Amino acid sequence: MDKDKDAKNLPIPKNLEVNIDKNISFNILSITNEERQTEIIIKSLLLYLSYSIFEEVYETDLFGFITLDPYKFAETMKLSRTTLNRKHPNPAWKLRNSDTVPARFDSYLGNALYILSTHNFIQHYYIREGNNKINGVKNFMFIEEAQEVRTIVNKGRREKIQYKIKLDKRYENNLKEFFLKSNLNHFITFKESSSEDFYLYIINLYHTYRIKDMNHYVLNFDEVVKYLKINIKNTKENKRLIKSKINGYFKNVIDNVSKDIPGLNFYWIKGQNESYAYTPVMEWTKLEKEILEADNNSVMYKTFKKMLRKELYMHYIKNTTNPIFAEEAFFAWISSKKNYNVIYDIYSELFHSFFYSKGGRNYSDMTRKEVEKIAGLETIEDMRNYFD
Repeated sequence: MDKDKDAKNLPIPKNLEVNIDKNISFNILSITNEERQTEIIIKSLLLYLSYSIFEEVYETDLFGFITLDPYKFAETMKLSRTTLNRKHPNPAWKLRNSDTVPARFDSYLGNALYILSTHNFIQHYYIREGNNKINGVKNFMFIEEAQEVRTIVNKGRREKIQYKIKLDKRYENNLKEFFLKSNLNHFITFKESSSEDFYLYIINLYHTYRIKDMNHYVLNFDEVVKYLKINIKNTKENKRLIKSKINGYFKNVIDNVSKDIPGLNFYWIKGQNESYAYTPVMEWTKLEKEILEADNNSVMYKTFKKMLRKELYMHYIKNTTNPIFAEEAFFAWISSKKNYNVIYDIYSELFHSFFYSKGGRNYSDMTRKEVEKIAGLETIEDMRNYFD
């Protein structure tokens, strides 16, 4: 592997757990208006970007752009590079603008980035101000801006295409504060059966309602059909058959997700004005309040550790003369006493951004102890365990 490619990897084994912005789940059905291949690439981009914010090291240029590595994107999300580079028959810019627009963003990958840079998504929010309860809605984009850069290579015989993107700051912040705990492997598995939307839907339900002291949620039959992309002509005539198909999906979800959603199960009840049980219910194991709070704190702290690892590695790369892109070199850097103050400042600033607003305490003593713990790591394995 070449130096440039190594430079973008954190020198620590990855796992495919990922925090994803809840707004992805809320807006997932709006993406299904695209044809299937484009739809898959868009969703894969959203989850990959959520993952890579913590797991990849990007160099941001003076204008806030990062360069997307198509090879790594395809490899991680199990997509065909050939398909990503293939020319799209109906790129979005043609459908949304006049024919005078330059014919660019016309590959499947370029088209997906164009859509994410021009499609308005919806973000809901809730605020309490004194006696007022405020429910609001606003537009936002996951990608603020995208650029397609074409470079002439091989003495003008071909063009090399790169994509630069600028992520929306709200999107990045939501990965620390408004996120779902997910796994890329699950998404990759479920997209093979076109049930990835339902997967994102149920993990959103689980994370939303478990904190409200609930252990079940009554689903809507027609919504489940939409999330599972079950193609039907007449719902009433085919309801029994559709229920049977849904049960097959339910079993697949339970088999794959039960470790992430303890006690996950689905059953059917008779809904209002129903002669038969055609209303699905999702249930899970109810956790004690103390266990739930401990679990939530653990997820937040794990998220913090991932971001800390990345921030330290980025500082190491940018401020070391001829940095060596290897785990051993990074370990030597963080365990060196001469870097204590730098690591302290990075830890303190990042910890403040994650937790200070929630506690209002002075964490300087705890920061000092943690930085001393980092400096005292004796082996690379100790470093891996600390950041995992």
